[in-house]
Amino acid sequence: MEENTQHDDTPKIVTFDVGGKEFKISREFIEKQEGSMLASLVSDTWLKDPSKPIFIDRNYSIFEWVLDYLRYGSVTLPNSIHRDMFLRDLDFYGIVLEEGSVKSTSLASEAVDLKIAITNIDDKKEELEAKRDILLFANYCYRRIFSSSITSGQSHIGISVSHKDEDLKKECSSNFFLNIRGVSGKYKEIFKKALSGLGLKLEKCQDNWSSLDVVVSLS
Repeated sequence: MEENTQHDDTPKIVTFDVGGKEFKISREFIEKQEGSMLASLVSDTWLKDPSKPIFIDRNYSIFEWVLDYLRYGSVTLPNSIHRDMFLRDLDFYGIVLEEGSVKSTSLASEAVDLKIAITNIDDKKEELEAKRDILLFANYCYRRIFSSSITSGQSHIGISVSHKDEDLKKECSSNFFLNIRGVSGKYKEIFKKALSGLGLKLEKCQDNWSSLDVVVSLS
């Protein structure tokens, strides 16, 4: 009994002409899309004359994404491809849409993402600025106690600062006093570590709202 070799010599690559642009796709890939118009066109039209491309009068830009959808099972469409137009062509090609498999990147969503990114950058900037002010304040305390120990031999000193402190204004950020007040709370450990690195110890810290009082000593 002779084996059926009807398709043995047919090419392995199928050429589609979609809206004037040619796409070369493996026949095996297309034949796996059972039930789709693409698979039907290959079996019903192309096999009769494989030398000719299969012409489809559709938008080739959308077709590129249709192929990606078939390859990967999902796509995230760019701004240039409208979601409704893509879904319309999926239906035209006889491709079953899986729920949640088609997402789109809109300018509005990109704008939201950028806003979030900018907010995160601003938050990070504020945090770094605050930490910088704390380190500068620790150095300020070091200068004060060093000067006091030389002139009077004191091993500890009380320091009171407010938003009007001119020396800190010159060195720190415009929000220096708000940041420095953080040494009584969330920045306390950072402040203590900075003082320790300078050979100092934090003995007392009190936030009086309009002023900050600290007592530091030589460790």
